[in-house]
Amino acid sequence: MRFFDFRVEPLPTGIVAYSVDSPSTEITVSLDGSPVKRRALGKRTRLGRWTPPPSPPSMDVAKQVLLRVVCEGRAPTDAEAVQLREGYLAFLNHEPLLRDWLAKEAGPFFAWLAARPAAKKLTARLEGDVVVMTRDGAEVRFERGGVKSSQLVVVPLRADGTDPALWISLQDPQLGPTGLLVDATTPPRVLATVSFFSSQRGISSTSRSYWLLDVDGDGLNELVEHATSHSDVGMQNEGARVLRFDGLSARFTPGDRALDKRAPPVSVDADQRVEKRVRAALKAPVTELRGRLDAHSVAQPSPPPPETIGGAATPPFAGADAFQLVLVKQKNQMVGGQYHLVHLRFGKEPVVLSSVDLGVVTYPPTGCKGRREEFRREADAIVVVWPSAGFELVEQRVPWDGKTLGKPAKPPVKVASCD
Repeated sequence: MRFFDFRVEPLPTGIVAYSVDSPSTEITVSLDGSPVKRRALGKRTRLGRWTPPPSPPSMDVAKQVLLRVVCEGRAPTDAEAVQLREGYLAFLNHEPLLRDWLAKEAGPFFAWLAARPAAKKLTARLEGDVVVMTRDGAEVRFERGGVKSSQLVVVPLRADGTDPALWISLQDPQLGPTGLLVDATTPPRVLATVSFFSSQRGISSTSRSYWLLDVDGDGLNELVEHATSHSDVGMQNEGARVLRFDGLSARFTPGDRALDKRAPPVSVDADQRVEKRVRAALKAPVTELRGRLDAHSVAQPSPPPPETIGGAATPPFAGADAFQLVLVKQKNQMVGGQYHLVHLRFGKEPVVLSSVDLGVVTYPPTGCKGRREEFRREADAIVVVWPSAGFELVEQRVPWDGKTLGKPAKPPVKVASCD
């Protein structure tokens, strides 16, 4: 066990506040009976001013667990380890000055604290104003006003598409269109709360979209916010703001400006970059970008999204991989063309990884006999339904193994005739 002698002295103010200095000594006590070790840490330095908030109850529980485990000379049980971790996290978030100093001195310990058990499978459903999440077979209930009409989407916290969490898009009576990223732990934790729309009456409004993407390359997804302002002088892209997951606070918190600059752009200019690379990869004279899907999010059973004016709470785009539906046309061709499915990967610049020629596109009525054009991702395939020759809707299933697109097993199949 390691002990540090921080100096905490009361300040002569009218409120309860203290000055905090770094420790000058570290004492290490081994539990196997080895001699106690003392290490000098040098001259104390002023860490800052601290005004203590009330202590969380989990700190008291963790103290009792630690004393019991040490006195009994054994390793903690799984349940006790959870209590210890919660207590240490509560203590460090309660003592930010000590936390920042200790993070530099006790890296492995902080890595253990920040680590969270990754989920393997997550599903969710609505029961009134309760979201019932099933994480690896265990049910967790999340209650919040306004979720009755929310949209639920499972999204990955890791860049490889693993470690699912739940995105809840809802209309909050006070905040308006709102997104919650919820970790299905016991109890559930809100990792991020974001607003999709804000306005200054008569002056301007701001709409926001979100993207879960590994910007810094550490294998964990950041939450990237793209804001666009609207005013009487036009529309302005405000650029990206990157929120990075902090394991100690279990929240997404703002990164720095250097990280913001590494985020891929999302704007008209970004679509033009995509189209330029798609046109080159397909060697096509004219292309039109149609629908786009991400490779990882999974929609859960939800009511239809409410109609809104000025903004909507839409799920984030998840991951760097995307599927772009592209219409290829000849020069001066007015109607129809050829559909292609393109697998893209977004970084600072988009890259075309592969493509599949789906077939001819014509334009009968947009839907007939209960079927319409469709573009969706299933567990093992990308499914596209579109109008083809002879006034009929056809369906093609393009194999997807989580990494690459495959060759369709058979030609498009007719699913509806529009005559």
